[in-house]
Amino acid sequence: MIPIIIILLLSGNVAHYAMILGSLLWHECGHLIAASKYKLIIKDCTIMPYGGEIRLAKTQLIRKKHRLVVAAAGPIATFFLLILALFMPGAIQEPLVYIQFFILLINLLPIWPLDGGRLIEILLSGKQPLYEIHEFFLKYSIITCLAVLLCCILLLPKSVFLLFLFIFILFQNIKEWRYRKYTKAFEKYALNILT
Repeated sequence: MIPIIIILLLSGNVAHYAMILGSLLWHECGHLIAASKYKLIIKDCTIMPYGGEIRLAKTQLIRKKHRLVVAAAGPIATFFLLILALFMPGAIQEPLVYIQFFILLINLLPIWPLDGGRLIEILLSGKQPLYEIHEFFLKYSIITCLAVLLCCILLLPKSVFLLFLFIFILFQNIKEWRYRKYTKAFEKYALNILT
C-alpha cells in the first residue's frame, strides 16, 4: 500500500485514501464473516494494493462449497457498499461509487490471487487434485499479468496505477509459483491422513 499512500498524499487526496482503505476493510470483512460462519480457521488477513488477502488454515480440507462462499463474500460485500454509495449525499457519492466499482472490477478479474481467480480455481477443482489446478491457474495468471503489463506500458502515463497494481499481482503469482511444490506435498500429506 505504500506507493498508493505516497501518491495519494502527494496529490492531496487523503480523503480518497480513507475511502479506499475503508472499502478494502469492508470487502475483507465480507470474507471474514463468511469464514467465521463456517468456523474456518483464519491464519491472517493482510491488506494489499489489489485488495486484501485472507489465508485460511488447511484450505485443502475445506469443502468446495465453503471455499466458494468465502471467496464470493468479499465481492458481495463490495457490491452492497456500491449500492449503498449510490444513496450517499453530495460530494462523497461519486468517489465512493467509483472506488467500489473499481474494487469490484479488479477483484473479479480471473487472475490469482484476486477473488475472481480464486472462484474460477475453486470451480475448476473436482476430480483433479487441487495442486494441479492451482499450478495450471498460476501459469495462466502469470501469462495474463504479463499481457496486462505490456498493455499498461503501451498506455503510459494514463495507466501508471494499473501498471504498479499488476506488477504487484505478478510478484504475488511468482512467489506462489515458487512454493507450489510445498503446496503439492502438503496436499498429498493431508489426503493420506484422511484416507
